[in-house]
Amino acid sequence: MDITLDITDNFNFVVNYCIFLGYAPMKPVVFFEEPFSFKENFSFELMNLGLNMEDEMLHDFAANAPHFDDVVKYISSPVDIAKNILIFGKAKINITNLKGLCIQMPNTGLPPYEKVTSWFGRESKFIPARGLYFEHPYTLEKGDRLFVCGGHSSFSDNYVNVYMIAGGNTKATITFSSEEYAIKESEDKDYEIGV
Repeated sequence: MDITLDITDNFNFVVNYCIFLGYAPMKPVVFFEEPFSFKENFSFELMNLGLNMEDEMLHDFAANAPHFDDVVKYISSPVDIAKNILIFGKAKINITNLKGLCIQMPNTGLPPYEKVTSWFGRESKFIPARGLYFEHPYTLEKGDRLFVCGGHSSFSDNYVNVYMIAGGNTKATITFSSEEYAIKESEDKDYEIGV
């Protein structure tokens, strides 16, 4: 069974794409639709990512019982540790009202993501010498949102960062299967397959 969570207000906290980078052979992977093009209602897939749990998610998981009973128990537990699950299958990310997009290979001398908005004044183009794979121009307005994630790209062997700028009335969701996640029940234990 699939579950869809609204992560608009906490995307950059909830989607943890780098927590498992040290767990070989697991690595986060980003899948884009082919042929790749910019769309206002943008979707892509992530695999091998962490999903940081928040108490607000409890209702969504409880509504999908019994497929996520272990997650409900996990979120509800009084233990004060960082709670996250590993999604080892593909999770689909959907973002509405997308205005700008930059897909970049890191460590290429480009500015950090706080300055990503200034890159979009140019025409969209491939700049391999600077590590920029794709960009779509836009105008930044008050209330716009920046969503950031990353992973090894499905179109090359490179790690990429994905910067998405959306209008204030955007909605960001993540959808994944009840059969493709694992729970970490304590700081000392490895991840255990849920369900």
